[in-house]
Amino acid sequence: MPLLYILFWIIVIGLLVWLAVTYIPMPDPLKKLLVAVAVIGIILWLISIWIPFGGGPVIGPPPYRH
Repeated sequence: MPLLYILFWIIVIGLLVWLAVTYIPMPDPLKKLLVAVAVIGIILWLISIWIPFGGGPVIGPPPYRH
């Protein structure tokens, strides 16, 4: 995945979160929660790009066959 593509989506998500936190009236704990969810989501997305979940080699003995 090209680095510009990743950077573009991080900027778009950051801008949307900033707009929501700045212009939508909500209590401070909810703003912090929104920012935390966005940051955790971006981190998990970046991890899934480089280390796909559910993939990789299976470690252990081969399955038993009759």
